[in-house]
Amino acid sequence: MFEDLVEDYKNNIAKLISLCEGKTIVFDFDGVLTKFQYAENRMLPCRDDDVHDYTVSGGNIYQNVPIQKTLQYIISQLPKENIWVLTQTIPIMRNIKNEVIIKNFDIPVERIIHSDSALHKLVFLKEIYAQTNKPILFVEDTVSTLLRAEEDMDYVQGFHISGLIP
Repeated sequence: MFEDLVEDYKNNIAKLISLCEGKTIVFDFDGVLTKFQYAENRMLPCRDDDVHDYTVSGGNIYQNVPIQKTLQYIISQLPKENIWVLTQTIPIMRNIKNEVIIKNFDIPVERIIHSDSALHKLVFLKEIYAQTNKPILFVEDTVSTLLRAEEDMDYVQGFHISGLIP
């Protein structure tokens, strides 16, 4: 039984890598490239509405961020020039998040885009497509964002992160 799960997991990873061929790959960050667990026993070390104030007072929710090793592996197998990160980020946290992405995934800052909202991501997907002129595989954990991207742009294929789990 366990061996079957491991085999399914390997096949799911291989399938995602295969889906990326010939495409621009756009990854979300929080909950995709990381586990969404920024405090030891809670999702966040403060209330979601207080993240800005927490950061201003010297807090860093990304200090011990748990990176998804599976995604590190997948990204290491892909052509770097095809990879983008598109993440919703409040302005005060953008440089902090950039550092984490660059350190753990070796994505250049020029291909890290911070949106103001989930809906704003759609604008950036259009801009990425205009720049690359290649189909986009959008790896995201928010279903509504994936659905809107696929419904509004025929050149976007969504991949929900749960597709890796056997």
